[in-house]
Amino acid sequence: MIVPPESSLARALAFSGVAALGLEATLQGCGVSAAAHEVTVQGPPVAQDTEQWTLPPGMVLEGAWLAGPGDQIAVRLTASMPDLDWDIHRHDGGGTQELIDGLGVAAVDYAFAPDLASTWYIIVRNHATTALDVDVVLGMYGNARWQGWQ
Repeated sequence: MIVPPESSLARALAFSGVAALGLEATLQGCGVSAAAHEVTVQGPPVAQDTEQWTLPPGMVLEGAWLAGPGDQIAVRLTASMPDLDWDIHRHDGGGTQELIDGLGVAAVDYAFAPDLASTWYIIVRNHATTALDVDVVLGMYGNARWQGWQ
């Protein structure tokens, strides 16, 4: 099965070059429910990663957490223009399970509670033709641990 070209996943694959590798067929239908995982966090995080970047056009960054049941992760992204693409996903069982994504946004405020122990990934991308200033605040609750940006 091929990812429909109008899907956000297909657009994300196109910008990352993954579609050229023929992996789009393995990704269709492997998502997880973002609504079922969304939470409202309370209190200060046990750990936090704060970044400020100026991303050149097309720049893609990926970061990772180790987290599972009982943990929560809060993501706040603010961009200087509505040209920020982002997603949260995991790679279990040889596939990709996308939790949530957004394309062409200027702000993200999303928190989730993982339903299983895994490495969870965030992708941040500038899809503009000019540089994009991005502020990132990632809050970890419970035993969630930030692994860093690649």
